[in-house]
Amino acid sequence: MQLNYDFHDLSKHDNFDLDSLPSEAMSFFWDSKKQYVYLEDLIPGYQTLQVIGREMLAYKISEETPPGMDGTLLESANLPARDIEVKYFLQSDDAHDLQAKYNKLMYFLSNQDLSFNFKDEPDYFYSGILTDIDKVEGGQLEVVSSFTLHCPNPFKVSSIKTITVNNNENIKDHYLIYSVVPESISFNLTGADFKFINQTQNQSFGLTIAHNNVVLTPQQGSVTANGGLILNDITMFSELEKLTIKNGDLIQITNGSTATIKYRRCLL
Repeated sequence: MQLNYDFHDLSKHDNFDLDSLPSEAMSFFWDSKKQYVYLEDLIPGYQTLQVIGREMLAYKISEETPPGMDGTLLESANLPARDIEVKYFLQSDDAHDLQAKYNKLMYFLSNQDLSFNFKDEPDYFYSGILTDIDKVEGGQLEVVSSFTLHCPNPFKVSSIKTITVNNNENIKDHYLIYSVVPESISFNLTGADFKFINQTQNQSFGLTIAHNNVVLTPQQGSVTANGGLILNDITMFSELEKLTIKNGDLIQITNGSTATIKYRRCLL
């Protein structure tokens, strides 16, 4: 069977060669391995051909047309979920081998909260679920087909980054163009009446009592000192779960040490 594609050698390799993979090759987080693994590494004869849906997204808008007014009034604008289609080639020795490879492919993609990324952007990750599979015609040992991963969150997120910020300093990360909730914010020492303020976003957090080794985890709504919870020491009107950062934000720290902030960048 002659196919109009320029494939590299798809025979079963004893040593997996990362450099031989196409630039859009997809890897996913395999729980049993606790690491990201390429499908090409796990299924001999599998190769990514093309990926669609990683590019720009248009806003979905709601508008009102008031009587007697030219044009419209914008009521809301929201980004939709993202659908990523992966087109692939699969080569097998016989019908039994083909079915075995599809069994493996379905198993690897069956996680309903699948974390995955692509070789040409290894530092950013999507989260999705398998929602569509192109029909495969029977009687073939070489298949070109596709599957679609639906990502409710249209953003891709980076691996964890770390920055340190002193009082009256700005957040400096030119790739942090969208506001994100930090993974953690930590201080070696905080005094009484401690305050951490994002002046740009008008967000603040405070503690009434001095502590050592303070860690804020805004996404979980947790604050610890030396590993123990200190939620009762949070000042009134603190906005722990609403704290966000982005490039250029001005940070003010009162009665506390330098802040170490761990976060993930988000990009569309």
